[in-house]
Amino acid sequence: MDICFKRPNLDNIEEYFSYYDKFCHNMFTCEGVPSTLVLWESFYNQQFAIYEDILFVKFETEKNNCFFLMPFGDVKKGIEILIEYTKSLNIPLQLFCEEGERLEEFRKYFKDGFTFTPLRDDLEYIYSAESLKTLSGKKLHSKRNHISSFTRNYDWSFEPLSLNNLSDALEMADLWANQAEDGEDKVSLLAENAAMKKVLPFMERLKIKGGVIKVEGKVVAFCFGAPINERVFDVQVEKALPEYKGAYAVINREFAKSLDSSYEYINREDDMGIEGLRKAKLSYQPKIMLEKYFIRRNYEKP
Repeated sequence: MDICFKRPNLDNIEEYFSYYDKFCHNMFTCEGVPSTLVLWESFYNQQFAIYEDILFVKFETEKNNCFFLMPFGDVKKGIEILIEYTKSLNIPLQLFCEEGERLEEFRKYFKDGFTFTPLRDDLEYIYSAESLKTLSGKKLHSKRNHISSFTRNYDWSFEPLSLNNLSDALEMADLWANQAEDGEDKVSLLAENAAMKKVLPFMERLKIKGGVIKVEGKVVAFCFGAPINERVFDVQVEKALPEYKGAYAVINREFAKSLDSSYEYINREDDMGIEGLRKAKLSYQPKIMLEKYFIRRNYEKP
């Protein structure tokens, strides 16, 4: 089966956008957002293909081991194509999918013959945009206190992320990554920074929006993300220097306030199984905790 997968880049991402935008309207997941694909294409060896009017996304983790996002478009037809494709390569069909319309369509036709494994560490935290803007209510009182304390201690300002302040934000990201201990996490942080330096100069083409917090002209926090659709915005990266206590609460609120009012929800992605990050994301009172699954076709090599 001749499906031509290719690495996403700035030269072909418009083609990807043209199909993603057709099928993303009822989605909440960050998986498949075009800018994410370009940002992490090298680290996760992400590829996409358009075949019989269906958008496919593939991740190759090692030789002869790959998995796919649930097809964008006709799910039944897409899975049938992937079954034949993986058979031709003599590998099992492995999928990554969130709860929602595409998974419901998959279960309708293909529930038997597949094993479903819940992925708690990959669960996505989705918030009411209004809640993150206002931080109203008793449960978010501590967040308002963090911001008040930050305001008492620092003369700060918020700016939209732009080419004018991008170099300062990236310099802050390097400082933030270099503070991490040596190991696997630091390697991924440095890879993330290298990807940001490659992608963010083209943020307008990738529909990326972001923000920075400055204290006396110095960037101490920044974030950026991109639309999932017209109702949901995905925050892909958020960083703050730890010595500026309260900076995370400030960038979180100010960036939410800066977004267009058409966004009803903000997806702040997963917690990667990190206890502190999980506690922080739960403390913001998510509206939706989007469950995700690893799905494997029950298949034995001949």
